[in-house]
Amino acid sequence: MIELYRERLTALGHRVTIFTFGPSSDQDGEHTVRIPAVPLGKTGYFFRPNIPASIIEELNQMDIVHCHHLVLGPEKLAGKLRCPLIYTNHTRYDLYTANFLPIPHPALRTKAANWLLRRRWPSNTAGCQTIIAPSGSIQQTMRHFGVSAPIQLIHNGIDLSQFSAANQRPPQNQERPLTAVYLGRLSPEKNIPLLIDSLIEVCRQNSNITFKLIGDGPLFKQTQSKITAAQLTDQIQLTGWIPASDIPNLLADADFQITMSVTEVHPLAMIEGMAAGLPAVVLTEPAMVECVGPAAIIAHNPTAWIDGVLKMAQSAEVRRRLAAECYAQAQKYDINTTVSETLSLYHQLICPKS
Repeated sequence: MIELYRERLTALGHRVTIFTFGPSSDQDGEHTVRIPAVPLGKTGYFFRPNIPASIIEELNQMDIVHCHHLVLGPEKLAGKLRCPLIYTNHTRYDLYTANFLPIPHPALRTKAANWLLRRRWPSNTAGCQTIIAPSGSIQQTMRHFGVSAPIQLIHNGIDLSQFSAANQRPPQNQERPLTAVYLGRLSPEKNIPLLIDSLIEVCRQNSNITFKLIGDGPLFKQTQSKITAAQLTDQIQLTGWIPASDIPNLLADADFQITMSVTEVHPLAMIEGMAAGLPAVVLTEPAMVECVGPAAIIAHNPTAWIDGVLKMAQSAEVRRRLAAECYAQAQKYDINTTVSETLSLYHQLICPKS
């Protein structure tokens, strides 16, 4: 999402500098400032207790600072900047935190996560001039947790042109096995253990579906072992990390997409599949339902989700009908619209009306 912002804003003549943590990467690009930090285990995130004064001084050369992460972002910058500070909330931090707290009992883990977020979410965002909510449901969630800063709804967007060709693909040979794709991290907050258990059950009932899980993450080896133990490595395939440039072609070869995640805000991976004309099977969750609209089979529990996958696989008519809905729904999430609305917000904050 940040890379899309940088690309579009730069094309419009703006200079974008990305400040982030950890060691440099080949993907950093021009105008990327790396802040030394220590890794948080195998999460892929980095941490440091403060932001150096030299970085604060660089940030103060900007016209606006736009944060995309709650921790080491708004709360560390509030009161130190001479320019407006805004923040986009990309994560259901209450649900995300509950997946990583070292508390064995699920109810206690959820209670502890909620207690923590009722204290951190409001205080971390108190210094923001505006918060961007990518979905109406996350806007409601932030208010529920006590966030009082102004909130503006701006949907996430993607480059629709990269995926439209997949939507124009000819009808697939009905004799070949159907392919369903999951696109995203293999991590606890994505409900991966339940997803794999459910796919194993689907495979027992229908051997004519191939599932392709595109992505990497901390549960990759665990997931691989479970699939191997079930002797389903031919039917449930793991690709590992895939370059973003290869994703449209992989989606073009699929028939529908799947996820059991219940921690989404406005999922880019789901929108990419929709833009490629892939109907989806998802669990009931406000942000997911808001995102996919009528373009999916929406199940209220894991058993119904399994039935939904089987129904999607068995009915070409259901897939055709939902595919048209998918493509239409995805058109609402054009990155150019996202950037245009965000730029309007930038200008309002930089040059407020008297």
